[in-house]
Amino acid sequence: MLLGAMALSSCEDAKYDTLTNQAYILQTNTEANSSQKLTIGNDPIVTSINVRLSDKALESSSYRIVYDAAALEKYNLKNETSYTALPESAFSLSSAETTIEAGTSVSSSIAL
Repeated sequence: MLLGAMALSSCEDAKYDTLTNQAYILQTNTEANSSQKLTIGNDPIVTSINVRLSDKALESSSYRIVYDAAALEKYNLKNETSYTALPESAFSLSSAETTIEAGTSVSSSIAL
């Protein structure tokens, strides 16, 4: 019981560094276990993808969005999940590249 109490009380003052110089997909949010569901069927579905920076950009920068089924496999192994990658023929992007302009933190949209 003493070990359990120590484990629970030792995490109360955990300090986390603020992340800087990070780029991520805006629609993934930063909340744990958040997701956006898309129902795959016969009718096309369109949603947007944006790159977001942790801070405003000091200068314009471009980002390339790529499909990587191997990255999903690594994610599944690390997180003990079983997500399945869609075949590349099941979706398309309006562009593979997007830009974040200086002074902003969100890129132009890419349609998925």
